[in-house]
Amino acid sequence: FDGVGTRQFLKAIGEIARGYNQSSIPPIWCRAEMPIKQQDSNPNNSPIPPPSSSSALMTLQRKFIDIPPHQITKMMNKLINQKCSTFDVLVAKLWRSKLRAIKTNPDVPAQLAFEIETSCGKVVNGSFSEVVELIQDAKRGLASEFNAWVSGGCKAKDMKLSYVKIIVNDWTSIRFEDVDYGWGTAMSMILVEDVPLLPTCLFTKTPKLLNGVRSVTSCVKEEYMEEFINQLNNFDD
Repeated sequence: FDGVGTRQFLKAIGEIARGYNQSSIPPIWCRAEMPIKQQDSNPNNSPIPPPSSSSALMTLQRKFIDIPPHQITKMMNKLINQKCSTFDVLVAKLWRSKLRAIKTNPDVPAQLAFEIETSCGKVVNGSFSEVVELIQDAKRGLASEFNAWVSGGCKAKDMKLSYVKIIVNDWTSIRFEDVDYGWGTAMSMILVEDVPLLPTCLFTKTPKLLNGVRSVTSCVKEEYMEEFINQLNNFDD
């Protein structure tokens, strides 16, 4: 269902591969805890079409960027009297760097999934603190919004793909690296399935940098990669 459950599942397979009779954490289903959502929007059970997209997004470039802890601390120090997580500042930095690099019209709506929508101008020209606050506001509303969606009281979000949209995943605390199939734990983890149609960023642990974060991004086209990296490395603004 989520990253934590996936890690637990893979860990159990690893234990079976290493000769365990059963996994160290037995599965607990609790299926009755999830309310049944009405499917009125698709009464005939017809296939739901995939999100619309553009072939222009096929040229997105993948880049591995290791962010050391002192740079994360520097970003956090920019926020006065504002508590935040490592995730908050990393996403804010990534989002702003990407939009500044591609020089999008400031009036164009920019989406960050999980469920944030604002104008490109607010992300590009606003203060770093304001961008972090946008992310924190969205996080605070996630639980109630999900419950409303399950109960049928909230419509599904727009699934249209666009170049200014970014899907972010954070694996830094899930510990996929601990999965052992019999030959030791992993040095690092990445997504095997590449989705070139969708601008994405995955945060993982760095293989050799304690408390650092590895950003695996596929969110800009090749011609904007140099400027994207320059923006990511600029900690003065």
